[in-house]
Amino acid sequence: MEKDLQTFRASKRGLDIADWAKTQFSKCKDAQLFARGDWYLNLAYLENMQDAQVEVDATQKLIKLMRPKNAKAREKGINRIRSYHRTEHSKFVSSFPTVVSVPSTGEESDQRAALASQQVTEYYFAAKQMRRQYGTSQWWRAAIGNGFLKTWWDPSITTQDGQEGDVAYSSVTPFHLFVPNLREPELESQPYVIEAMVKPLEWVKQFYADELNGENIVGTQTPQEGLFDDILVTAKGAPKPVDSVVILEFWIKPGATPLLPQGGLIILVADKIVYFQEGMPYKHGRYPYTKFDHVSTQAFYSVSPIADIIPVQREYNDLRTQVRTSARRMASPGWNVQEGSVDPNKMTNEPGIIRTYKMGFQPPQQDQPAQMPAYVSESMDRSLQDIEDLTGQHEVTKGSAPAGITAGTALAFLKESDDNFLTPQHHNTEEGIEQVAIMTVSLFNQFVDSQRKIRIVGADQSFDTILLSGADVENGMDIRVEEGTSVGQSMAAKRAQVLDLVDRGLVDGPTALKLMEVGGVQRVLDIVSVAEKQAGRENIRMKNISEQEIQAQTQQLMERAQQIAAESGIEWGPDAEEMVAAQAPSLIRVNDFDMHEVHIEVHNKFRMSQEYEALPEFKKAEFDKHVKEHMVYAAQLAQNEMAMAAGGGDGHEHGGEALPESGPEEEMGPAPDGGPVDPGVEIPPADSAPAALPPGGDFPVQ
Repeated sequence: MEKDLQTFRASKRGLDIADWAKTQFSKCKDAQLFARGDWYLNLAYLENMQDAQVEVDATQKLIKLMRPKNAKAREKGINRIRSYHRTEHSKFVSSFPTVVSVPSTGEESDQRAALASQQVTEYYFAAKQMRRQYGTSQWWRAAIGNGFLKTWWDPSITTQDGQEGDVAYSSVTPFHLFVPNLREPELESQPYVIEAMVKPLEWVKQFYADELNGENIVGTQTPQEGLFDDILVTAKGAPKPVDSVVILEFWIKPGATPLLPQGGLIILVADKIVYFQEGMPYKHGRYPYTKFDHVSTQAFYSVSPIADIIPVQREYNDLRTQVRTSARRMASPGWNVQEGSVDPNKMTNEPGIIRTYKMGFQPPQQDQPAQMPAYVSESMDRSLQDIEDLTGQHEVTKGSAPAGITAGTALAFLKESDDNFLTPQHHNTEEGIEQVAIMTVSLFNQFVDSQRKIRIVGADQSFDTILLSGADVENGMDIRVEEGTSVGQSMAAKRAQVLDLVDRGLVDGPTALKLMEVGGVQRVLDIVSVAEKQAGRENIRMKNISEQEIQAQTQQLMERAQQIAAESGIEWGPDAEEMVAAQAPSLIRVNDFDMHEVHIEVHNKFRMSQEYEALPEFKKAEFDKHVKEHMVYAAQLAQNEMAMAAGGGDGHEHGGEALPESGPEEEMGPAPDGGPVDPGVEIPPADSAPAALPPGGDFPVQ
């Protein structure tokens, strides 16, 4: 392979591709020049260099960061920008979006694929520290308006099983990612994307030893050529960096250049091709980068609110300097003395000092500094108010109640208003994490041929290890993020949710006290979420039931009932046949451990939809039977709990809940297809009427 690479690199096509890549990189870097100037200024304020000035030299294509040489002239104002950035970054990472995998159909194989896809996503997000890399990308997003997260297959990784290659994540700074069309906001609409990396010379020689095959690579202490170097660190007097080399990764879509009509991936080290692949390397057809925007400009690079508050911060610093100077003058006013009356060297502000002056001269008189005008302090307050309005971070966001507001509802409304300020950003976050999850599962499907160990945590917080291969997730690519899960929620709000669960009867008082601890609410929500997903899967299965399945179940019940009638000497008649048909349960089994209230709510939501209205009548009947069976269970549980509370019942305990003495499953028993059938249906005489059914069920309840 190395020989083929050497041959390709020396060929005319290889040289043409390398020249094209170098030319495109130079153009993209020049186009990004003015944006980088703004980014450097934002970062200077985050480094507390509030006196910094950034100049962009378009002729030499350089950015200069300048500071006053006189240290006394450097501003030392209160840095409100750093506080804003910390709060904004915390908002972005306070809650990680919830990723779910949706079965493509109701078939059992598709449901298993969706579950495997969910497990793969959760494993890689945890095992590969994706959230840490996500947090770094959000730091850049809050700082300069753009964050990028890379999801790719790294063949250099060796797993614990000894297998080569694995999914990897990393945060890419906006300084190192280049695109040709800065007016196009969508990353996937760019013809190509360039990632520039700066690595030490010795690392490059070792890592690409086979690909370079003795090629002479020369490093430099300033190899970045306009990339994000250590300009801020250098401004603080840090030593020069070690010799480094620029590495360029080109991800090219089909049609971007006649040299690569099918697109491809090329890697250049010091202008030499060390990797070449024609055609997009990944099945999902995307770039491996996910873009997180802050304040959109309808261009590729978004902006950060820091750019808006820098002028206000400077004005605020000027006002603070005036106040500080005035305070010094008022605390240490000057003296007016007649020449020759005193020794100036003895004129100090030492408390209690006795000052002498010569007879015949006027005594020293202290200056009376002018009072600071009221508009100065008012201007400072207005500056702070401007910063709050520009950033959307008011007092309530920082944990303080505005003056005169004490009502909890009003405070919650103000907090929600500040949170809504970031609604587009939260939507962008959820879309981005959804893309990362899809790429993760797609890479696993494409490159993992044999089974690998996947460590998971179940809904009951138990740890387990399963074996999965790429084929297991083939039909599990429908991955989504639950809307609103990227918005952070306070502990007070989470505790309010616990109290709401108590009011709805989903948890009892002692359990609620335990759930008040950190993480308790999430455990309950996880359990409820599992129940909701289970009910959703049941909806899918009931939508896909065929009329033949229902007829087969009814026929099976009839044959069993006729056999019982014959053995018992009971005459079989139309009334008995009608009763058996009425007792036929739903094909989708109702379990005694189901959270029946949750199931009923999820099923009824679907029954109110337009999709339900379009279903055939026999499928609607199945939904009706299934919901009524849940209602019977729920009613019996409530009766048992009331009896136990009154001291007159002995409900059977199971997992902390009283179970009904008999229920749909007990009366009907398990059917071959997983649904319940009656092992001992009571067959009435031919001339008797069917037994009366309770309001909540399709069969008698004992």
